[in-house]
Parts: sequence; C-alpha cells; structure tokens
Amino acid sequence: MDSLKKNMKKSKKSKNDGQLTPEDIIKSYLDKNDEEGINEFEKSANNNYLVSTGSLKFDQKVGGGLGPGIIRFVGPTESGKTSEALEIAKNFLNLHKNSKVIYFKCEGRLSQKILDRSGVDQERFEVIKGRECSLVFGLMKSLIRDTRGINYCFIVDSTDALTIKANNGKDDESEKRVGGGSIPAIMAQLLPQISDITHELGHMCIMLSQHRDEIVIGYQKKTKNVGASGGNALLHYADWTFEYELVRNMDLIMENEGKDKEKMRVIGHTSRVVIKKSMNETTHEVVHYPIRRKSENGKSIWLEREVYDLLLMYDLVKKKGGWFNFDEEIFNTINEESQNRSKAIDEAIKDNKNKELILKGINDDLEEEDQMKLTKILAEDENLSKLINDYFPQVPDKMHGEDKVLDILDSNPALINFLIDIFKKHGILN
Repeated sequence: MDSLKKNMKKSKKSKNDGQLTPEDIIKSYLDKNDEEGINEFEKSANNNYLVSTGSLKFDQKVGGGLGPGIIRFVGPTESGKTSEALEIAKNFLNLHKNSKVIYFKCEGRLSQKILDRSGVDQERFEVIKGRECSLVFGLMKSLIRDTRGINYCFIVDSTDALTIKANNGKDDESEKRVGGGSIPAIMAQLLPQISDITHELGHMCIMLSQHRDEIVIGYQKKTKNVGASGGNALLHYADWTFEYELVRNMDLIMENEGKDKEKMRVIGHTSRVVIKKSMNETTHEVVHYPIRRKSENGKSIWLEREVYDLLLMYDLVKKKGGWFNFDEEIFNTINEESQNRSKAIDEAIKDNKNKELILKGINDDLEEEDQMKLTKILAEDENLSKLINDYFPQVPDKMHGEDKVLDILDSNPALINFLIDIFKKHGILN
C-alpha cells in the first residue's frame, strides 16, 4: 500500500514537470500587456497618504485629508475652487519631497499674483498652457509611466475649456468643446485610465468645473443636464466631488462688524461646500470654512478663525458683552506651557554670546540688519530654531472685542498648533 502511494506521488510530480505555474502565467501576461505598469509598481508606490485641505473643518469631514485619485471641484466663478486646488497643491509638495505639480491652464485665469499668494513652491510647479484632451491626458500618462518615484499632483483648470480634435482638424468644426456639448466617448475612454494610474500609483488629479445645473446624487429624478462639464464619466470616476456654492452677502466677514457701516470693510467670507460624492459616507453633508481676503504666503484659508470658532463653540473662550476670556482650565494650560517653552529657550541660550539679540528677536521686531544676523544664527542651530518657532507668549485673562482675540491668534502660529493639539486630545478634532 505504501509503495502504491509513492508511485502515485511520483507519477503526479512527473506529469507537472516543465509546466508553468499560475504565477508564471500571470507575470508573463502582465509583462506583455500591462502598459501602465500598475501591477509592477503598485507595491512600491507611495499611495498611502492624506493631503490636508488647509481647513480643520474640511479635513474633519473628509477623514483627515484627501488621498490619491481624481478630485473634482464644481462651482461658480470666484467661489473658491482654484484657491482650494492651490492649497492642496502646496500641502502636497510639502508632504512629498520628490513631487511636482502640473497645472493645465486651459483658461487664462491663473495669474502670477494668485500663484505668489498661494505660497506654493514654484520651483516644483509647472504651468502647461493648452486645452486639447490628448495633450492634457496624454502628458499625464506619459509622466506617470516614464518617471517612476515621483508623486504628481495634476490640476486641470477647467474641464469646461477642454476640446477634442475632430477629423484631424480638416473640417470647419476642427475643435469641439468638451464642456459645451456632447461629451464624449473620449472622456469615457480616458478617465478610467487616469483613475487607475493616479489612485494605484499615488498621484492626485484635481479637476475644476464651472457650475451649470444642480448635480444629482442618489436616487433622484433624472435630469437632462449634469451639474457641470465632464459628463457621466467624470461623475463616475471622481473619488470625491465637491460643489462650491455662490458666495452671498450673509457669507461675508466684515471688519468692525456691528459698528459704523462706513467704517466696515469686507475682510473675508465663508465658503460653503456640499460633498456630492465621497469616500467615507459623508455625501450630502456641507462644510463651512472661512477665507481671508488679500492673504499672502498661502494663508487664504483662515485657520485662526476656525480655531476661534471652535473655542467659542466648546466654551473654551466665553463672551460676555464685548469682553472675551478663556475658560480657566485652558487659560492655565496655555500659560503654563508658555512658561515651560520660555524656560527651555533660556536654558538653551544661557551661555550664548548672542543671548540679548535672540531674546529681543523673540519679543520685538528687529531692524533688518539684526534680523539677518538672527536668521543666520538660527540656521546654524536647528534645536534653538525649533524652540523659538514653538514658542508663544502668555495670553491675557481678558480681551476686549473679537478683533483682539483674532489678533492674538493670528500673530501666534505656535499657539494655534498647541490649541489644535488640545482639540485632538479632547476629541473635538480627529
């Protein structure tokens, strides 16, 4: 009996000798047919990340940030789509050292002034002018296929201006606008390919569209038109779709609100965004976040005002008449931490020959020559530079007027970061 079993095993082994395994067949087939290299490079791709939207409230809604794939912003002119796209681009570059933003300027609205204000690293920001589909999508695919190891953030501004060539440009209607009429089959063919290679290989593709009719979501009455250019293919293949609503008078943020109207001026507005498609079951939900006007260095999203709103919402700052004061517990926590950070700096510079200059630089504005000297000192001492950047002064027990509270928050980024940590510790933010 034992000898029979041995013979059966031997026979079975000899029968499979020289036969390809399923793994061999899969590898051989993909080597010949996987033109995009998704299966080959997916394991090594940097595709497990989240990029901040720049807004605490927005990040909270989307689960901490946005990952690779197709992201769609829809809305009327000046509703905040381009600003948000540039904010994500800035944070994308900050997150990935080996990365690049490719901005397809299909319309002529991106100015150098807007770019300067965005705070984006312009050394890694490439503007490509053109609106023909084969140029836009062809270049995306070529860059991803031929330059492995680089994370790309593509921005298409906007899909309304995209065109497709017909009959090689020989007839009178050599270009057809993708946004204006029959979309086409070309979008249905290209978007699945872009969706696969961006999501699997760790790239982002942000597509901006003008608002047309309401975007229908869920099981609702069928409408003739979609909400924006891009067709059903873009509706389907986008991982996230955000619809920006028109800014109304009630959304404006005024300086000296409640005082003489002649002295009031608009200093910002609240953006209202409806999540039309999501990856975390937040579809239909609305995000409100503040935008600061005439901002510089990538500060258009008013993070400090978001912190201010959360402080009021959770009674961490209390208002009585025109006076504001911190809750006693958080007041003590802030000022104790301020003292600890101040002591750490004192300890670090106790034997430093430039001690006086360093202390003056922390508490006062320096003349240009002294500021340059201090900058050089900090560049040579990474630990001291971090201690100073993390320092914030103590807060007063009472503050008169909303403007005073916002001034304290606006002028102390380290305090903002500390308060955000407190929000996370207490479960206010994830």
